[in-house]
Amino acid sequence: MNIIKKTLLIISIVLMFNLISTSTSIIGKDNINNELDAVTSATPIDGFNVSVSPTAQELNRGNSATFMVTIAFGKQFYATVSLSVSIPPKGVTYSFNPSNLNPAKNGEISTLTISTSAFTAIGTSNLMIAGVGGGKNSAAPLVILINPATTIVLKIGDPLIVVNGLSKKMTIKAASL
Repeated sequence: MNIIKKTLLIISIVLMFNLISTSTSIIGKDNINNELDAVTSATPIDGFNVSVSPTAQELNRGNSATFMVTIAFGKQFYATVSLSVSIPPKGVTYSFNPSNLNPAKNGEISTLTISTSAFTAIGTSNLMIAGVGGGKNSAAPLVILINPATTIVLKIGDPLIVVNGLSKKMTIKAASL
């Protein structure tokens, strides 16, 4: 850690301590836990935050990957949140299960499945997993890296097999059925 980062970390800790100390003296020790929750949590009390895990995934064309989308609901937020993926690349489809989350009905976790086709563009795609509800919104980044599909090339009479451009000699025996 360089000296600037250390200094900023120390300043942040001192400011956090001063904020907590001030909160204790103003509102009393009984309410300090509520203040600590507000200081340490990124979730607004009357809103929500979306997160996704893992935040990056590599997959081959024609395959699927699953992700866990979590919504951290604020203590005073009761609306249903609808999930979506912003601008998925051509050849990529997605589905959420469930696609709408409500803290009182079905909890805070949805499974996102991202599927690719044989024609999905190869490369990195930066996606945003978005949640909208109750006049609020939140989003979390997701990176997917699409690789070419695994291909196997066999040449009759040639003891060479090629898988994704790598070759290996092998013996191929044919048997009658």
